[in-house]
Amino acid sequence: MMQKKFSDTGGKFAYDAKAKQLIMDNRGHVTGVKVATPAGIVDYLAKSVVIAAGGYCANKYMLEQLVHPDADAMLVRGAKTATGDGHMMALEAGAALQNMAGLATVSVVAVDPREPSGANPEKALRHCIAINRDGKQYVDESKGLLINGRAALNQPGQVIALVFDETIKQDHDTQMSLAVFKARNLPVLEANTIEDLAAQIKVPPAQLKATIDDFNGLVRDGKAADAKPPKAALASRIESPKFYAFYPLVPAITQTFGAISIDTSARVLEPDGRVIPGLYAAGNCAGPLYYDSYWPGGMQIHCLVMGRIAGQQAAMARA
Repeated sequence: MMQKKFSDTGGKFAYDAKAKQLIMDNRGHVTGVKVATPAGIVDYLAKSVVIAAGGYCANKYMLEQLVHPDADAMLVRGAKTATGDGHMMALEAGAALQNMAGLATVSVVAVDPREPSGANPEKALRHCIAINRDGKQYVDESKGLLINGRAALNQPGQVIALVFDETIKQDHDTQMSLAVFKARNLPVLEANTIEDLAAQIKVPPAQLKATIDDFNGLVRDGKAADAKPPKAALASRIESPKFYAFYPLVPAITQTFGAISIDTSARVLEPDGRVIPGLYAAGNCAGPLYYDSYWPGGMQIHCLVMGRIAGQQAAMARA
């Protein structure tokens, strides 16, 4: 419906076209964009330009340079076309970029590599213990999805398992994650002993047994405050056969938080706060709105609200 409305009002779509560079006049106003098409480079001229190119979760170079030296190895859960082109064009035109460095500027979760977009045991995570390739616990699982995903990036081989027992399996949250994997025909490993489970998740059996025994001995009133690392909540002993694991899980990136700096009118700003005339930005490439975490649905609302504002402002600039 939105596409039809756009077309009915005279708008035109350019498919198989990739924006490469903003065009500026001798006053420093953005007046168009250079676009690569199958026929060659085409200059699209206008009185204003809105950048709505998304993030850079699929740009391995940017991730490696700005986020983490091993971030280029992550699977991409988000849009494969989110390669940071809008950020780079805006930067070349003098725009400020914010929240671009470090793991707190990206959303990373541990997922099954066979279906990274949906195979995410998010609900079960807080109740399980997360185990790395050495058979050791490495994170406070109760802190949730993003904390575990970032921590997984630093583990040997970037492969981890979420281990739980029969009692934890019956928990409603765990059942929800099991249903997600069942719907995708993905196996959840099971064994009668910890040692047998260790063989399946390819960790040293003696070490996994020691890790779980130590953890069990420190669980008190739903916490394991003296564990290494401590678990602040939802700590349960892993002691009731059968034993289970979501495995393999690897870190994958969903989206990025780094953004082209804008004001409340969606106008793009330079590092000193000056407005770049004729240039607007909206969506996941603009803000910045989030750092460290985000709330579900927030990105979509940001796109809708700031997209509308950017469109209105750009249209007025054309008048």
